[in-house]
Amino acid sequence: MSERSRGRSRDKSSFEDWMPKTRLGKMVMEGRVTSIHELFREGYKIKEVEIVDFLVPELKDEVIDINLVQKQTDAGERSRFQAIVAVGNGEGLIGLGIGKARRVRNAIEKGIREGSFYKLLEKDIEEGRGYYLERVPPEIREGTDYLSYYLEEFVSSKRKELGIGEA
Repeated sequence: MSERSRGRSRDKSSFEDWMPKTRLGKMVMEGRVTSIHELFREGYKIKEVEIVDFLVPELKDEVIDINLVQKQTDAGERSRFQAIVAVGNGEGLIGLGIGKARRVRNAIEKGIREGSFYKLLEKDIEEGRGYYLERVPPEIREGTDYLSYYLEEFVSSKRKELGIGEA
């Protein structure tokens, strides 16, 4: 799995031009919320992309699938692209997003923006990481990145489950 960062990594000083539009955004900007885990515990709905950028600065994304989708109209067909994107920080947070646009790049960017984190997976990933660190000796861990391997396997199984792409 190749990891890329699409300009989502920003330091907190670059948020000076961000004007929060929601109450949650204002709470994050004031420093009353300091972790994305607090948002999960309280059940807040994240409506601004900048909130995630602010709380989780090191996000990476992986394009899972790109499809050409067509709609029949009176004048013919209207073609759009659908991108399914996995977004995560490599430390227990993972999200999936689906974006549709006329251009592939725009569909991918929309998928990244609209990717929502799954707090249920977060617990499983943390539990698996703890088990991995507890059971696998450091000599073996240094030789191979098993976590990336199993994350790749997870994405592959989700592809099969959703019936997309060749997995």
